[in-house]
Amino acid sequence: MSPTRTTPEQRSAKLEAAHRQLVDAVASVASSEGWLRYLAAMHRFHDYSATNVMMILFQRPDAQRVAGYRTWQALGRQVVKGAQGIAIWAPCARRVEREDETTGESVTARTLSGFRLVHVFDVADTEGEPLPEHPAQATLLTGEAPDGMWTHLASLVDSAGFQLELVDDIAGRPGANGVTDFLAHTVQVATSGRSNASQVRTLCHELAHAKLHGPSTSNRSRELIEVQAESVAFLVSHSFGLDAMDYSLGYVASWSGADSEVVLATARTVQRCAAEILAGLDDDPPS
Repeated sequence: MSPTRTTPEQRSAKLEAAHRQLVDAVASVASSEGWLRYLAAMHRFHDYSATNVMMILFQRPDAQRVAGYRTWQALGRQVVKGAQGIAIWAPCARRVEREDETTGESVTARTLSGFRLVHVFDVADTEGEPLPEHPAQATLLTGEAPDGMWTHLASLVDSAGFQLELVDDIAGRPGANGVTDFLAHTVQVATSGRSNASQVRTLCHELAHAKLHGPSTSNRSRELIEVQAESVAFLVSHSFGLDAMDYSLGYVASWSGADSEVVLATARTVQRCAAEILAGLDDDPPS
């Protein structure tokens, strides 16, 4: 029996339905108890200045998550006795009276008066309640990808003017599954410890970068770029019958802040890109 041909309209409807599935999944993460607990905990951690980051790394190169003594207590953890604190600079503020330019009334404001050394502690120097984990972690795919999927995607990478390279691991990017280099015009896919299905999904993610991004899109946020690329990877994988939800949901939720509106706002772009990738197939891929 010959495969059933799919019209562009039918394929568009399928892609729209699959994207809606991803949006709904991200929305479910955002409303979950685990996500709310995670946000509440992460809110207590400060973003440190470049100077303080250098001070932290100089004193504790292996530091993972640092906070003040009281913050650790608020999170249900206690700094262990004898722990060596990490010195950083903290701003000092003082109250001043000034005249409101609009009303002419005297108002109290806080102004920076200097800095003082304070001490923070790494999570390794604390004990107690475990920190809440991110509820949507990207889980690598297992098993084999559908027949012909790799060949099709690899040919499109070549058509886009990029050279595909298979490497054990991405140099200088520990843990990364792939990378697209717009200067060298290369797409690298890491193979060590990754299944065939995982490598194919990564290839699709990087192909989306090659088609959607580049020097001309450097003004876009990293979050938006990664949400777009992984959404395309999910749609194409879904169309081929490769279930990538476990990975794509965690990836997209992380980069979007579990904001389904952010994912929804990319719909037109990612569905068009996915349709272009699938348009090279004479027949509908297996589902």
